Amino acid sequence: MIEASIFYRSMPGGYFLKLLESKDASALFTTIEANKTELSQWLPWVESTRSVTDSRAFIEESLRKNKRNENMIAGIWHGQKLVGCIGFNEINLHTRKAAIGYWLARNYRGKGIITESCRVLIEYGFGELMLNKIEILCADQNLKSRAIPQRLQFKEEGTLRDYLRLHDQYVNIIIYSLSRRDWHAMS
Repeated sequence: MIEASIFYRSMPGGYFLKLLESKDASALFTTIEANKTELSQWLPWVESTRSVTDSRAFIEESLRKNKRNENMIAGIWHGQKLVGCIGFNEINLHTRKAAIGYWLARNYRGKGIITESCRVLIEYGFGELMLNKIEILCADQNLKSRAIPQRLQFKEEGTLRDYLRLHDQYVNIIIYSLSRRDWHAMS
């Protein structure tokens, strides 16, 4: 379990990662709402986020899962502004595996923020959680999202056909992975 007040990682350019807390619900909802069109293109949960209450419920459920060592969802902050989220959507400490998910507000894209945030989580996952494998799943047509694991030298493992339902159609998901052994060989 990671205490909300403990997980804090600073990054270049005044950005930092901090575990989401209930008090962040308004900031989370505001950022999602301002980026709803772009985010809903690839993320099925966006349409069901209709109020601050929905964002608070998401954060509280994430914190419950965090206490059970099942996930870790952090806000990406620039000063006092929440500009996105990243985290281990799923953690399995028994198999020593986790999956990273991320999204970023449109005005902050293309600056390397997600790549750097992923590096922070990778180091945390392999170093502190003692994971053996980290995965990133991306819609096959989401080329910008797919560029992140490619840039970080994840291996493309395969395609999960018709895996995710988006806008009344099914899309393929590409699964990327990075092992502890590969990460240390690159370091």
